[in-house]
Amino acid sequence: MTGLFVFLVLPEERYLEMIVGLSRSDAAYREILDLLRAWYPGFQADFVLNPRNSSLKRLLRERKAAFDPVQRRMSLQALRMDWNTDGIVPLSERYYGEYIAIHNRDVYWTAERIIQAPDRFRVFLAVEAGHVVGYLDFTHKFDENEIYDLWVREESRRRGWGRKLMTAALRENQPKGMLLFVDADNTPAIRLYECLGFSFVPRGDNLTVSWIIPK
Repeated sequence: MTGLFVFLVLPEERYLEMIVGLSRSDAAYREILDLLRAWYPGFQADFVLNPRNSSLKRLLRERKAAFDPVQRRMSLQALRMDWNTDGIVPLSERYYGEYIAIHNRDVYWTAERIIQAPDRFRVFLAVEAGHVVGYLDFTHKFDENEIYDLWVREESRRRGWGRKLMTAALRENQPKGMLLFVDADNTPAIRLYECLGFSFVPRGDNLTVSWIIPK
């Protein structure tokens, strides 16, 4: 055996994701990518890998895959907050349209999919003058949940909305654990998370790569 690979495949959505990819063999990585191209033409294939995996990175670059910034994993160690959540409300049908309009679409878990998965996700909104200015998506069904996406309109930033959204999620999540991934160069976000009690996880960095498999 030269490699072990496990994929989540959703044929109806033409999407697949590598769940496990273990190998030190260039030939094994090349073989699995060739197999994906033969079996799943036209699918979006997402890979979350260790940034030090030079073999898979090189092969995906050869295939013109899109690389996200390196992200660092942070885990909640000591909860520290003032519990101010003024202006933060749970997602409801009243705000579906605004939430969908501002949500990041360059991800698998779009707003529409999150709305359809209440068993997996909770969503909080920042609302000012009756309009949504930010949102936070997070999982809630696990022993250690994850902050999936946090976003605030540019004109509403540096006014405490990010902290309030995080506070609402952490309060809702108690007493479970919480983790998140943050772009390694996003200093303002890192400072916010550290102030709330998050710390970096050693050797927890990851890299997300998306490959549209040629037809």
